[in-house]
Amino acid sequence: MPEGETAVVVQAEELVTFCRETLLRAGLDPPGAEIVARSLVEADLRGIFTHGVVRLWLYERRTRAGLIQPSPAMRLTRTGPATAILHGGHGAGQVVGSRAMAEAITLARETGVGCVAATESNHFGIAAYFSMQALPHDMIGLAVSHSDSLMAPYAAAKAFLGSNPMSVAVPTGDEEPMVLDMATTVACMGKVMSAKAKGEPIPLGWAIDAAGKPTTDPEQALEGALLPIGTYKGYGLALVIEVFSALLAGSPFGPHVPIPFKIAEIQNLGHFFAALDLRRFLDPAVFKARMDQMIREIKALPRAPGFAEILVAGEPEARCRKARLRDGIPLTPEAVHVLRDYGFTGGGASC
Repeated sequence: MPEGETAVVVQAEELVTFCRETLLRAGLDPPGAEIVARSLVEADLRGIFTHGVVRLWLYERRTRAGLIQPSPAMRLTRTGPATAILHGGHGAGQVVGSRAMAEAITLARETGVGCVAATESNHFGIAAYFSMQALPHDMIGLAVSHSDSLMAPYAAAKAFLGSNPMSVAVPTGDEEPMVLDMATTVACMGKVMSAKAKGEPIPLGWAIDAAGKPTTDPEQALEGALLPIGTYKGYGLALVIEVFSALLAGSPFGPHVPIPFKIAEIQNLGHFFAALDLRRFLDPAVFKARMDQMIREIKALPRAPGFAEILVAGEPEARCRKARLRDGIPLTPEAVHVLRDYGFTGGGASC
């Protein structure tokens, strides 16, 4: 059992049902509750516990507070043959994101590429949930988002940008799809919060304190800022994502984004989605075969000392998903606490 997980193991569909019913009671409409519930469980299936059912409380409380609209009146404006802006009506980020990615796929089917900027949205969970929507259509999918101010720009002692995740999903043939899903911070804030809850230190290099000094204390990190991956390179990537997610869509940027955990203000987050139709370049079957070849050649390279194998983006998550669909999802203590607070009595002990 991976470190940090409990002996409580739950089947995926049982978790989906419980989360969906909890969100319905909070006021989300049935389609929205289904989308959010499946997004949360998909995160846990893929081993991304920081964005799984442990976040159920966030969406439930923001819905009850009127900060997430239960049946958002979304409005799509076509701005060109391959572009559009989606006003999400302050719906759940997963609901807005799913609609925006579907529209990008429709545009790509018509023109070869589709780009949709979304605004009036909320935290949308794992970015891969949206980029992977393109895979069944023989398309490459892209999803990026900004967030509230969490990351200190390189050389700064204070947070300005968000953790600004990005995901790219690429179709393959017999190999698992290549799915990059990453934040532009060394670690996401959820891992810092988890370390605080367990009374554990965080690794040096994750964050700085309020004075801009490196810290291993999660409490001080929460008062300070997260650090970008690759120093100035991660900062530059996060800045580009902020442009695509916030500025193109007309959403607030950086420190002007309300903090979602305070349950006090509408977030008005922005996201950006794109789909690229493989057919506009070459036969999808040929492309997929070449992807398989490239992946196999990479995995066949000599391994560096201490490594058992070479992985590609999305492979660990795909393996985790298969195992958890078969054996159930082992929950973290924080997730168990959240679910019990909402009356969850399911789950069994692992063997």
